[in-house]
Amino acid sequence: MATTRPISDAAGPEQARREFGGQLRALRRKAGLTGDQLAMRLGWSQAKVSKTETGKTMPTVADVRAFAEAVGATQGETASLVKRFEGLATEVTGWRTLLRSGILGSQQRVADQEAATTTTRQLASAIVPSLLQTADYARIMLTDGPDPTVDVAVGVQARLRRQEALYALGKTFHFVILEDVLRRRVAPVATLAVQMDRIGQLSTLPNVHIALVPTDRRLPVPPLHGFRILDDRQVTIELETGAVHAHSETDIAYYRRIFDALDAVSEHDDALRRRLNALAEHFHSLTD
Repeated sequence: MATTRPISDAAGPEQARREFGGQLRALRRKAGLTGDQLAMRLGWSQAKVSKTETGKTMPTVADVRAFAEAVGATQGETASLVKRFEGLATEVTGWRTLLRSGILGSQQRVADQEAATTTTRQLASAIVPSLLQTADYARIMLTDGPDPTVDVAVGVQARLRRQEALYALGKTFHFVILEDVLRRRVAPVATLAVQMDRIGQLSTLPNVHIALVPTDRRLPVPPLHGFRILDDRQVTIELETGAVHAHSETDIAYYRRIFDALDAVSEHDDALRRRLNALAEHFHSLTD
């Protein structure tokens, strides 16, 4: 049976996804369905069916179960698929792979991901989220990264273009930022003061919700790192030299609980902007 063919342990994440997609495609063909017919049954686009079967799109557990049901898979086949999917649900991608197409290609991949996402939630525990960064702050963050050949100017331009998503209809962004992140002297104080103003301005957008966890606030859970949750279907964690992408429903639910718990003890709206103004004044009073 197609679903019993093991996925090679030696396969990289991309090859493993292609093999898994091939198993789904084999089930569809066994059921005598075309991609268009299956798409109609599932209420998906034909493109989603195709990308899922070729491993270009990572499905969710719910997608896998729906796919199996639509093609008439047995209970055992469905359980086997879900078990194998759970084994693929976390990917680690190194920066050499991420930057293979250059900084512009890397930023475009993130932009495409954001374009396909309706609701983004991000916890910032190290630096200001890229969608909220000023040009000067972004330039400093992109300098001295893991790839010394990166064209920083091109990267800054691409990052600023990504910020256009903040003004797109139908998209919602939720940011929770630890106050420690904003107090860190990672840039000249003038740059940091302007960055505080920028965050305050963006917090007035109706679809952009920014929360600040005060340094002296007791934390309900200590976050070990920052992360992004995309439509409650994927969690992305950026590392110094790569990125982790988690698709497991259990993992996503865990990160969502962390996010919601920290959001609940944060400052929002006017209280947030008062703290940002105070931080801006603080930086204006300092010299480098």
